[in-house]
Amino acid sequence: MTLSEIELKTNRLGLVTLDYENLLNEIIICKKEYAAAGNEIDSKRLWIIQQMFEIHKDYNLAFKLLKEKKYYDAWCKLENIEIDFHYLKKHFSFDKSQYKLYFIEKSVRNLQVLFPYRLFSSMEILEKEKRCNICGKILKFRSPCEHKIGEIYGGELCIREITDFELLGIALVENPVNKYTVPFTTNPETNERVDNYDYGIIDYLMSNVKTTYEPWDLIVLNKLLPHSDFNQTKEEDACPCGSGENYKECCLKQDGVKSVHFRFVVKQLPKNTQNTNMKKKKKRKK
Repeated sequence: MTLSEIELKTNRLGLVTLDYENLLNEIIICKKEYAAAGNEIDSKRLWIIQQMFEIHKDYNLAFKLLKEKKYYDAWCKLENIEIDFHYLKKHFSFDKSQYKLYFIEKSVRNLQVLFPYRLFSSMEILEKEKRCNICGKILKFRSPCEHKIGEIYGGELCIREITDFELLGIALVENPVNKYTVPFTTNPETNERVDNYDYGIIDYLMSNVKTTYEPWDLIVLNKLLPHSDFNQTKEEDACPCGSGENYKECCLKQDGVKSVHFRFVVKQLPKNTQNTNMKKKKKRKK
């Protein structure tokens, strides 16, 4: 497959069903041929196209996984997409109408907001050895290589591969570098992961969004719930808003309990059901 043929396929991204796996293989083969010929411009163009196909492939798979209620697997695909966008946007600027990329980027951010994951494990490491993935050189402070991180060489993204490290510690954080590190409990008898997170809001959305590229949007609202809804919560109990403070020192001083509401706008629904309020569930003290 030639670059011109691949570009024709690229123009159909988000419009028709494509065989992403086979097309990605063709793109990689073509990219290697241009790189072997020393054509940096076209091999970089093919790297950009490859990133776009990877994003669409992972978004389609994430949507399928959410429909199947495989939430953590879908979360990992969304993280892959976020990383791919991070590098793609350094080399390719797209507008709202190109290749459905704006739609996917916005949908990924919205879906990440809806997930119940709030804490992540984060490793602190001491890097002992790392190398350049382009030239393979082991890098030292006084002996760097000529390749720059994030640039494209021969159709490949330049990164640093850590080949030796020492683990110094693990902490729980709210904004990790690596969002894959979601903490789960384990069944001591089977050693299997136990998922106790509440995905009700995501399920509600997915019951209304029928197809992968169907337009939808999210509006996040902050509202106050009346204290009468929490009349069984004692002053010294944890505040229902989830701040971590006790009720007396937090929302009890306010006109109501702080609550996050999600409003979904799904364009395929009838007009009278387009705007749907969905309250974030709050645990009440019994």
